[in-house]
Amino acid sequence: MSDVATSLIEARKPPAEAVRKWTIARIAGWLMCLVWSALGLALVWSLYSSFDIDIFTRYFPRMMEGLLVTAQLVVFSIVIGGLLALPLAMARLSGNWFISTLAFGYVYLFRGTPLLCQVFLLYYGAGQFADEFRAMGLW
Repeated sequence: MSDVATSLIEARKPPAEAVRKWTIARIAGWLMCLVWSALGLALVWSLYSSFDIDIFTRYFPRMMEGLLVTAQLVVFSIVIGGLLALPLAMARLSGNWFISTLAFGYVYLFRGTPLLCQVFLLYYGAGQFADEFRAMGLW
């Protein structure tokens, strides 16, 4: 063996730590962080100072019902989204242009419209079909 492989390479000094200059952008960033921190502390103080135990105990059961509904909606949307994801991905990667275009259109429609508009259309639009839903036992 050559002595190149058996000898150690001498250690070098680490490079000098870079000095970060205080640019206008860096100062503005720090100021914005301070402003947001102050606003956050003001919000926490406002919530703390206006806390009323009577109101909290009165509405706590309703808040828990709302939390349960929210958790159910999250689980439901994850399950439905998971069930739709694989067939849509397979359709999108399909060699058939018609199936691929349909999948693209579906994804484009739901990704391209604001979620609030979709919720309003579902929530307020479903009432127009109340008679049909009652006939099916869904209302």
